[in-house]
Amino acid sequence: MIKRLTPLLVLFALTLGASTASAEGGLMNSTPAQRADLQTAFMKDKLHLDEAALAKIKVINLKYAEKMEPILKGDDNKLSKMAKGKSVMGDKDEELKEVFSADQYSRYEDLRDDLKAYLEKELK
Repeated sequence: MIKRLTPLLVLFALTLGASTASAEGGLMNSTPAQRADLQTAFMKDKLHLDEAALAKIKVINLKYAEKMEPILKGDDNKLSKMAKGKSVMGDKDEELKEVFSADQYSRYEDLRDDLKAYLEKELK
């Protein structure tokens, strides 16, 4: 469980931390659709998703990017944002598990740091 939560917190920290470090650009100026598209492209490439899975993942990524928007741009303190974001990301992971094969989900968990770096690079 700790191993699972740590990558979630890392990815959320990117979502939260990168924005506070560079409030003028990057994450704070991106839209939920932009973030979801980047996540979907990354997953398609790294997880070798077929078209049916890709369509479902795109919907999930957009759904949760939209749920994260008020958390990212809200006035709560970092701890509160992290708690809310952790909950949202946990829900997202449950939905992803329903679409990914067991192997794809395991690979997804292993690639979270890479996804973080990809988002940082693409959203600068």
